[in-house]
Parts: sequence; structure tokens; C-alpha cells
Amino acid sequence: MKLRISRRPEIEEEENLNRWLLTYADMISLLLAFFVLMYSMVKVDAEKFQSLQNELAGVFGPSAKPHAATKGKPTDQAQMPNQLQQFDAFGKSIVLIARKTAPDSNIDVLFNDRGLTVRLPDDLLFESGSSQLKSAGDKFLDELGPAIKTIQRQVSVEGHTDNTPISSSMFPSNWELSTARAATVVRYLTEKCGVDPKRLTAVGFGEYKSIASNKDQQGRAKNRRVEIVLLFNDQEQASFKNFARFHFGDNPQGYTLPVEEEKPKSPGE
Repeated sequence: MKLRISRRPEIEEEENLNRWLLTYADMISLLLAFFVLMYSMVKVDAEKFQSLQNELAGVFGPSAKPHAATKGKPTDQAQMPNQLQQFDAFGKSIVLIARKTAPDSNIDVLFNDRGLTVRLPDDLLFESGSSQLKSAGDKFLDELGPAIKTIQRQVSVEGHTDNTPISSSMFPSNWELSTARAATVVRYLTEKCGVDPKRLTAVGFGEYKSIASNKDQQGRAKNRRVEIVLLFNDQEQASFKNFARFHFGDNPQGYTLPVEEEKPKSPGE
């Protein structure tokens, strides 16, 4: 008697339709790892950029007053870029000279993308309508000249007036007056202070580069000025522009160093 053993029919395995989830999960894990890595890199770069920003901000010293809001705090001189340290020292020395020789004059010492500018009101240097130096102007330039000699950079001396017309045998217009005043300062710096004349330029702008409105007496007084500009070289200008672009956007205004001494605070303030 033969036994027949029947074979069970093979059951076909159903295709696993969820296998795509494994690939998807792998992709999500890789993306997560990628973005975590990118975030960590951005964080490191931000810290480095903040450090660089603080170093450049240190150029202007802890007492510098910006024209616009700034990010970050200035640091001490030891952290400044080397190529700008001498400008910081020069600016602070001019502040001390202004406090010593002309405490009642509205002298400004400021940094901008050209360099360091010493802005002198005309009444410190000249009588109205004149290009002859006053004794107070002599006194200030006697102190300023040796400081200029310490930095071997080009210096532009620039005369400015308000828009009040002038017409005399010596000065037919404000062009001549502003140019003569700049030339007078240049001659004094070379002949009396020993500054190399090859470093100096005298320029007159007349009334056409005003910094205030000519509609009132106060504005006109600000416009009547002589500016002594210690010019950046290319490397120094690039360093300043990088700093200013971050702090002030596309139109950097620079920093003004406070000339007036801060009054001591009374107890309780």
C-alpha cells in the first residue's frame, strides 16, 4: 500500500511595500547630521567674526563716540590691528593737545574712511576775513606739528568757509580765502614745526563742502573751519572700511573722539 504524501502549496511571500521607509529614514538621518554640522560651523564663524569686530573696534579706544549705533564694545590698544595703532595714539594725543592749548574751542578729532581729521574752527586760527594766524592758532600748531611728524603719512590741509560772500582786494571770493588759510597752516607746519613739505597739501573748498546749514549763525560757524587730515595708506583704509562697513552699513560716518573732559560724577549719580 502506497502512501501519498501531498505537498502543501507554496505560499508566495508578499512583497514588503514599506521598504522605502528605510531609505527615507536614512536620508532624514543624513540631513539631520548635515544641518547639525552646518549649524556648528556657523556658530564658530560668528564667534570668530565677533572677535575680529572687537579688535577693529579697539582702534578707536574705549572713549570713542560713534555717530551711529555700533555693535560690540571697543577693546584696549593691545588688541588693535597693528597698522592702525599709531592713528589711535595720534588721535588721543591731539585730544590732550586740544584740552591743553584750546580748551574753549570747538575742536573735533574724528576718524573716517580717509584717515584721522583734526577739525579746527576758524576763530581759533584767524580773524574774520583774514588768513593771518592768531597767537592762539600759533600755540595750537606749535603743539600739533611735532605730533604730525611722528607718523609718516600724507597730510591734507583743507580750508572751508560759510556762504557769506567776501570781496576784497586780497580775497575776491571764498575760494581765495579758504585756499589762503590752508596754505598759511601748511607754511607754519613746514617752517615753524619742521614737517616735511613733501607730505603736505593745501586745498581750498570755499563754501562748497559744508557740514552744517548756512541758514543760522551756529551752522555758519561750524562751516568756517580748517581740517588737517592725516591720510590712511591703502592697507589702513581697507582695514577701516571693513570695520566701518559692518558698523555703519554702506555709508560709514566714522568715530569722533571726545575732546571735552568728562566731568566727575557726584556721589550717588
